[in-house]
Order: sequence, then C-alpha cells, then structure tokens
Amino acid sequence: HLLRQKNTGRSVRGTLQQYVVAHADFVSRIPDGVPSEVAAPLLCAGLSLAGAVSKCEPEVKEGEWVAIVGAGGGLGHIGVQIAAKTKGYRVIAIDSGVEKERLCKEMGAEVFVDFAKEDVVKTVQGMTDGEGAHAVICVAGTEKAYEQAVNLVRNNGVFVCVGLPPDTYMFPMSPIQIANRGLVIKGSSTGTSEQMDELLQHALQGKITPKIEVYEFSESPKIIEELQRYEVSGRKVVKAP
Repeated sequence: HLLRQKNTGRSVRGTLQQYVVAHADFVSRIPDGVPSEVAAPLLCAGLSLAGAVSKCEPEVKEGEWVAIVGAGGGLGHIGVQIAAKTKGYRVIAIDSGVEKERLCKEMGAEVFVDFAKEDVVKTVQGMTDGEGAHAVICVAGTEKAYEQAVNLVRNNGVFVCVGLPPDTYMFPMSPIQIANRGLVIKGSSTGTSEQMDELLQHALQGKITPKIEVYEFSESPKIIEELQRYEVSGRKVVKAP
C-alpha cells in the first residue's frame, strides 16, 4: 500500500513512494481502489482545501453561500468539490476562462464569476441579496485577489486565507473595518489526519475526483511554463522516472 507521511515539519507533502519507512503516527493508508495519480493531488492540494473549507465552520451552515477565489486552479477545483459535495454549501466559483468555468461547474459550483469580464463584487452582491457570501476562501495568492476578495464577504462572515502573496503584503483591511463588520478572519495551510482519511474515503466513493492530466517527466519544463502563465486548470501529475 502507498503511504503518505503527514506534515510533521520535516516531511514533504504530496509525495508518493512505492516503499517508504516512516513512523506509524505520521502516515495515511491510501485505500485500494484509489489510483496513485488520483491520490497524489489529494495529499497536498486536497488536504489544504479540506482544511480551508473546514474553517468555514461553525459559522457557516449547509445551504449558505461560500465564494472561492481562484476556484479553477489545482487547489481551488478540489475545494469546490469539498464545499459543494461534502458540506452542502452553495459555491460561487471565481476565476477566469471558459475552461475553468466548465471545470468549476462540473465540480459542483452553482455560479461561476469571470473576474476578467465581470464586476465580481457587484455580481456576488446581486446573487446574495446585497449581503455578500457567508464565507470567502481566497485560494489565489495575488494582491489583487485579496483586495477584491475582502469585499465579497458579508458582515459577520468568515474570510479564510489560503493563497500566499509576497510576504511584504499586508491584509487589505483595517482592524476598524474588521471590528465594525464583525468579520472572522482565519488562516489555513493544511488539514488534519482525520480529514486526510476522510478525503481518501470520499475519493474511493467517487465523491471527490480531482481533474488530472498525467505527463512524462520529460514534459516538466513545458508544464512549469504553463503554470507561470496561469494556464493550468485542475492538476497536472508528472510520473517520476
């Protein structure tokens, strides 16, 4: 069986080995029936978003609005599935491009908002009776994404930080605004052992299926260029030689 070494501060997340020696407290068993190429994105991107979506609780309830900024990327599209299919949230997917719109809706998003073509704040306000989303998960790591995302959450809502802008960038909202609006700000980088096991079971049951494309190792340079141009939707899996 394939094992995942959990985040202990010295492990490498998202790495698969046919054989590995590790402390039993820090590994997850990947169920028979979950292919390696499917498991691989879940070990890092999947667990990161499982943790992020869980941060919407206890404030956000089933049937309420959750906006995911950067929803069509490698992390975001898994977050859409987790939020919509396992938590029952109404997901607003925010990204750009026809392919990402198709992917987000396939993953369970109720609405897709193209930030390159629409006034995102106005659109989200319009579909939420002028209130904004109950929670916003910012997966994108750009400064512009954060500046826009803080205007999408309603008063007394939850804002979850996942994407990593430059370390010199500060959160684009003053403590006065946060206090006056009663916002809950949370950070998330990964999930728990229990969430990893649950995620793998969801994959086995077909509830969570990352969109993947499998490539040979020799194609890595081309994939890196596509990542740098923000052209990748879903997740690309490279086979080690």
